Amino acid sequence: MTGDAGAWLGGVAQGRRVPSPRLVRRSPGLSPCAAGSWRLWLSAGRRRRRRALRESSSRLDNRFIIVTLTMTETTVSEVAWQLLEEGEERTMRNTKGFTLIELLIVVAIIGVIAATAVPGLMRARMAGNEASAIGSLRAINGAQSTYAASCGSGFYAPSLVVLAAPPAALGGDGFIGPDLGADPSLKSSYSVALTPGAAVAGAPASCNGAAAGTVVSTYFAGASPVGGGGSRFFGTNQGGTIFQSTAAVPATQTGLPAGATPIQ
Repeated sequence: MTGDAGAWLGGVAQGRRVPSPRLVRRSPGLSPCAAGSWRLWLSAGRRRRRRALRESSSRLDNRFIIVTLTMTETTVSEVAWQLLEEGEERTMRNTKGFTLIELLIVVAIIGVIAATAVPGLMRARMAGNEASAIGSLRAINGAQSTYAASCGSGFYAPSLVVLAAPPAALGGDGFIGPDLGADPSLKSSYSVALTPGAAVAGAPASCNGAAAGTVVSTYFAGASPVGGGGSRFFGTNQGGTIFQSTAAVPATQTGLPAGATPIQ
């Protein structure tokens, strides 16, 4: 390779526009070449690559490139600058952000996590709602026992509204909390309702305002899921046992409701 060609290659590696060496015809002093073309071996070393990155903000691969060029200055110059522009464009692409493949991988990971976690969260939520419904029925049983012993002359309140009313003489709180003070009451995605039995004729008025003859001797309280809040239905009566079923528990004043089983 002649001195002019070596100087030209050095300028290309440094990122400068330099005129291509004037090519001459084949002579005994030159290396063999194809008709009208040279095969040039370009190698960017570590030191020259760093200098080229500083001067032209490009990146050249540290590899040997075989380039076949025609014997014109225009073609040689265009190929050299095309190599520099490709390196700069590749560097700019790598600094913009995530690639499409990386984004697809992230979306796939999120999908797997969601598919695994969401059903578990739904089951946990339903289990919590069911536990709350069972607690509500137990609270009703306890409130009715207290009402019968201290306010209803041995009889039960005919509704949740009466059960939540405080004693007229003493005031204070009712026998059950205000979250269950309506018929029906919606709590933790469950609808809780009280079904009274037959009123006791001749029973005196209760201490919290229930008229004479309105208190009852039996009752049934049921809890049904609302909007997919749970998969089980619950019920109880004055016996104090909580019953469960996959269908609505029929109102049963005494004994075991049909199709239901006691909670273990």
